[in-house]
Amino acid sequence: MNDMHKIRIPTNINPAALEAEGKRCQQMGLYDQAVAIYEHLCQLQPTNPKAHYQRGLALYARGDLRAAITAYRTAAKYAPNHPGIFLGLGNCFYALGERDKAIASYEDALKIKPDFISCMYSLVLTNNYAANSPIIEKLHALYQSPALPHSDRATLCF
Repeated sequence: MNDMHKIRIPTNINPAALEAEGKRCQQMGLYDQAVAIYEHLCQLQPTNPKAHYQRGLALYARGDLRAAITAYRTAAKYAPNHPGIFLGLGNCFYALGERDKAIASYEDALKIKPDFISCMYSLVLTNNYAANSPIIEKLHALYQSPALPHSDRATLCF
């Protein structure tokens, strides 16, 4: 990392401000900075699942998949019912070519949130389901629902 982009985190900053700055860095594509911020936040609040989850997202975005898996697993230890954590794990495993682990992670997320569109979509892509499989039929039915949020509809159109 270039010295100009090194981040110096004040020790007296509150955790909410750190989290907001980490998200801002992620949105700007400054993943090294986001990781540094979330690592600091994880040190301040080691049992904060959100900090570990956000760190996993930033690590995944910068391509550090094994470290992202570790961050997601730590988050899952403190928030075992957060489906996004398992989607993140699945995405890491998929990117690493570990298809069976990806599928298991996506299925874990769907046990928590059965209508998790992004996760169903990832599972379908990973598992190459037949057109008449129950998960494809469920996605089709959800897509037809007028109550489906636009963000989920966009995921299904991708």
